[in-house]
Amino acid sequence: MPAVKVSITLGDKEIGKAELVRIHTKGDIGTYKATFFNSETDEPQTEISNIKHNINESIWKLLYKSLSSLRERDEIVFSKIPNAKVTALKCPKCSDIIYSRARHDCRYCSCGFMYIDGGFDYIRGGCKDIKEHFHPFSLEVPANKVELYNDWARGDDRFGLIKDVDVKGVKGVKDIQDIKDN
Repeated sequence: MPAVKVSITLGDKEIGKAELVRIHTKGDIGTYKATFFNSETDEPQTEISNIKHNINESIWKLLYKSLSSLRERDEIVFSKIPNAKVTALKCPKCSDIIYSRARHDCRYCSCGFMYIDGGFDYIRGGCKDIKEHFHPFSLEVPANKVELYNDWARGDDRFGLIKDVDVKGVKGVKDIQDIKDN
């Protein structure tokens, strides 16, 4: 397999480039090297070796495995990604603000009255009382989409739930009253 070069984008902004090279093959399993490049200078930034991957699977799965290998080094490759804007709900019972971090991240408030699901792919929300109305709103959180996804995938749970007392430091929220009125 010749080297495969890909551009990594977030929306219309390029955040990096990657080159994937098969080093060795044994049966259906290939051993690959992934090199990530700075998008501005095209200089190699970091390299991951010995990534095992079935040669019959998609090259995109290999790229995902390569990106996942950067767990401890996320801040190097993804440092240029801006903070994420999420769709959030505010629970009228416990005053928690909840948002979904990934496609299958169904997030409940502390009291269990409301939920939101879908991450950045779709929005689905609900509450225990069908007569209760809820109004989704946009909120900028202090993490980017990659950090939010990794937070969900690894079970870190640092994001997705904002207690009423934590709201003052969140960008996009001018005043706690703004959210209480939603």
